[in-house]
Amino acid sequence: MARVCATPDFYPRVGDSDLRKAGLKRFPFHVIYQVKSAQILVLAIAHQRRRPAYWAGRIGK
Repeated sequence: MARVCATPDFYPRVGDSDLRKAGLKRFPFHVIYQVKSAQILVLAIAHQRRRPAYWAGRIGK
């Protein structure tokens, strides 16, 4: 999370939304987050292989 806080725009966008995902080094998970003004809002911690997009239906736009 320190890397995400330091460079939040470095990580790829998820589709055509303003969400981004960052992979964790030691575990097979992605952190799905959104940058809101000066804050980083973590929306999901998702396993990269087991149902990787389960969280997509839970995000309200």
